[in-house]
Amino acid sequence: MTFNYLTETKGVHNLIWAYSPDLHHLCWNETGIDKYVYMNAWPGDNYVDIMGLDAYQTAYSNFDASASNVVNYVADLAEEKGKLFAITETGLANNNPGHYKYFYN
Repeated sequence: MTFNYLTETKGVHNLIWAYSPDLHHLCWNETGIDKYVYMNAWPGDNYVDIMGLDAYQTAYSNFDASASNVVNYVADLAEEKGKLFAITETGLANNNPGHYKYFYN
C-alpha cells in the first residue's frame, strides 16, 4: 500500500526499499533463525532492494554464538535474490559491551 501510494499516486521513484524483520520478534529462536518465518512477510522481489535484519543483543544465552549463522543465512539469501544485504539496526539490549566486538568481527 505504501509502495503504491508513493510510486503511483505521488510519482516518487527514487526510494530504496529495505526488508528487515526484527531478529528476535520475527525470526529468532533459541537454536537460531527460523528460515520460513524470516520470509513470512516478504512483499515480493519487485518491492525490495535491500534484505537485512534488525539485530539487538539480548538475554538469549547463545545469541553471539548463533549470530553469524543468522547473518550468513540472510546474506546468502540476499545474494541469491540479487539484493543488497545489511544489518539495518543493531545495538545492546542488555548492556553487554563484549557484544560489539564479537558480533561485528
